[in-house]
Amino acid sequence: MSFWQDILQEHIRCGYSSVLVTLAIAKGSTPRNVGSHLLVTERGAIGTIGGGNLEYNAVNRAKELLKERRANPEILDLPLGPELAQCCGGHVTVLLSPLVKKDLKWLQVLTDPELASDCNALLTTWKDNILSRTIIQNMQGMELQDHSLSDLFKRYQQSRKPEFEEVEKGGLHFSLIEPASLYDFHVTLFGAGHIGQALVNILKTLPCQIDWIDQRKELFPLDLPEQVMIKNELHPSLYCDDIPKDSFVLVMTHDHQLDFKICEKVLKNSSFSFLGLIGSETKSTRFRKRLRRNGIEEKSINNLVCPIGLSDLGGKLPAEIAISVAADLLARKQILETNMHGELKGNTFSVQQE
Repeated sequence: MSFWQDILQEHIRCGYSSVLVTLAIAKGSTPRNVGSHLLVTERGAIGTIGGGNLEYNAVNRAKELLKERRANPEILDLPLGPELAQCCGGHVTVLLSPLVKKDLKWLQVLTDPELASDCNALLTTWKDNILSRTIIQNMQGMELQDHSLSDLFKRYQQSRKPEFEEVEKGGLHFSLIEPASLYDFHVTLFGAGHIGQALVNILKTLPCQIDWIDQRKELFPLDLPEQVMIKNELHPSLYCDDIPKDSFVLVMTHDHQLDFKICEKVLKNSSFSFLGLIGSETKSTRFRKRLRRNGIEEKSINNLVCPIGLSDLGGKLPAEIAISVAADLLARKQILETNMHGELKGNTFSVQQE
């Protein structure tokens, strides 16, 4: 389940009375990035803006707003120094926004898979103590009357991560833009064995959508969140034609021949962000030889990563392997997103992005 879905459900559950706390501006060293959220209700809080006294103070103020039935949003402009007993050294502006029943409208747009797929971003603007939210569906065709948004939109289109623009210091006037999609990335996982199950237990805590494929229906857990889509395929390799563009593909079935068929088909037909195969160096060498014999170009073969996981993390327990693979995947995702040159030392890979 995505965080926005969590917020919607909790907001409904608590009787349409909650406060959305957002890290709207983050400068210097901060415990979380701009665009982090938590929802405060009388029942408690979900999410985090970084913990510590920063979050403690924000949650307490949000509870006061709830107790006093305040409807107007407000900001907290806070240096992360001695006053908060935090030595981060950065500076943040936190937006506290009471939510009521009418806020269901924009939350439901963000959490409807069909509607959210057409959205580019959520734009939050604070000016003259007035809060506005806009769901942007076609950023390319927008005519910006507010020129302060031009640079913000350009940065967002490059990073596809939350970005802010502070027009007036002290958080008096700012805009925050963030992705309006339910999930940050997509994973296609072939194999529901011990390692596959351990890996899904980790990935389901992240903002990713997972297509999980195996012909053994009895191996899939019954209590999976909405973000995990089970594909019980008699011939799993047939699903290769349906892999979403830019998916992170992981292959770890019980059958090496099936692993090979999947890898070969993905390399031939799919546009993916990453193709990782579980196995040893020996398995990797044999697969690459077979792929060459079958006419797969060397450039494509080089896109197959095997072994997967961080080489510095030993252990053969399913949970240990799953942690290693998840960390490897996230590191690769970060490099792809930042489009930077660099080598991740101590891991199983070195990536050069042009």
